[in-house]
Parts: sequence; C-alpha cells; structure tokens
Amino acid sequence: MNEVGFMNSKRDRWIRLQPALILLRDAHHYAMRTGKDVWQFATELEELQSQGLTTTDLRWLISTGIVLHGIELSTFRDPYRKFEKCDNLFFSTRSCFVLSEKGLISLETTSQFQQKNPEDSFNGELRSEIDNKAERKLSDGQSSDSKPDGGESIVPEWDHEKRVLMFQGEVVKRFKWPAVNQELVVNAFHEQGWPEMIHDPIPPIGDVKPKNRLHDTIKCLNRNRVSKSIKFHGNGDGTGVLWKREPAPEECSE
Repeated sequence: MNEVGFMNSKRDRWIRLQPALILLRDAHHYAMRTGKDVWQFATELEELQSQGLTTTDLRWLISTGIVLHGIELSTFRDPYRKFEKCDNLFFSTRSCFVLSEKGLISLETTSQFQQKNPEDSFNGELRSEIDNKAERKLSDGQSSDSKPDGGESIVPEWDHEKRVLMFQGEVVKRFKWPAVNQELVVNAFHEQGWPEMIHDPIPPIGDVKPKNRLHDTIKCLNRNRVSKSIKFHGNGDGTGVLWKREPAPEECSE
C-alpha cells in the first residue's frame, strides 16, 4: 500500500472508531474532573457496540495498548466498582473498557487524522467563524482581556470555552480536539493566576508513573504551537510545570 493509501486507510479507520473512542475519552475526562479512578467510569461492552465498535475493533485497540480491558466484579452492595484487569481478548457481558494513558496521548497527538462526521460540519464551521472573529478583534486591539490602558497582557490568557491559549495578542495554541491532561495543566495555571510554576494537577491513574505522564503532557503542550512566544517546562523533578516567555528571534543574542 502506498503512502496515500495508508493515510486514507487510517482516516477511514478513525471515522469508524471515532464515536466509541469519544465515548471512552469522555469517560476518562469525567474521571479526571471528579478526581476518581478512571475504572469507576469504565464503559460496558454493549455501550461501545452500540456506537458501531466490533469485537475485532476492540481486540485491535487492546492489542495496541490504546484501550484496557477489565471484568467487572462489583455488585450493587459495593461502595465502588471493582474489576479484574485482564489482557486476554475474550469478552463477556461483564467486560468493561477504559482508554489507556497511551490511548489518551495518541488521540491528542494524532488529531490531524481525525475527520469530523457530516453532522458535525455545521458546528465546526460555526466554531471556525467564532475563532476568526476573535482573532480579528485581537488584531484590532479589541480584546476584552487587554489591560485597561490598552497594553497587552504580560501573562497568558486562556479562553476555556473556545479552548484557545493566547499571549500578548497572539494565539499560542488552539485545542481543536479535547486534550484532557493538557487542559488540566492550562486550567490550573489560569485558576492560579499564571504563577511561574504549578504543581502537577493531573490526578493519579492506575499504575501510570506521574512523572512520565507529566513529561508527556508537557511535550504535547509544546507541540503544534501557533506562536512560539511561550513554552512549558518541567521543574526538574517531575512534580511541577513552569511556563516561560520565549524571546523573539530579534531578541536572541548571536
């Protein structure tokens, strides 16, 4: 298969898997937002199949490490859901699934292959129009986030609804697709008033090492920036994140 054929095949696969993966991603997002273990929001086999996912699709997702499989052991008397984690590809009516950390990162870093469903096209065009208007306002100096004296903000600005990160009137990054861990970091900076450093705001999950997860999140935050005016860094021991203004090319010493 040539390169074009491979890319088309990958896009076709995403279109087929997209509804189920979005369901798993949203479950992961809800777990993170409520501070619970992701398995408390595990999705049942029947629900994924209702989104068009086949058992063959699930076996591929598990084999590639994108999705984790567990058998639910809990009963209605239990205070929380219990699971027996398993790597085999045999499913039962008690099979449940969660998006792995690898799967979450894969969805965040391969968004260029994600195609909108036809019914989403209007919403996508509307969001694009809103974003374009916002950028025109910024270029005209009409941003509501500007300082009263007309000066530009000296800290980044995060628009949670539009999911756009800006600095001094420039778009640093626009999240076209949900990126749970990255947005947790940006939200934490925003809520704390953009201090120089924040502690890791990502809740623990399973056996994933927090340091590795934070390192991957910072890499993703710095990837595909529209403006390179700011950059995120680790604090050196894997427990925190810093943001720093990057000098413009003309400011760099030779």
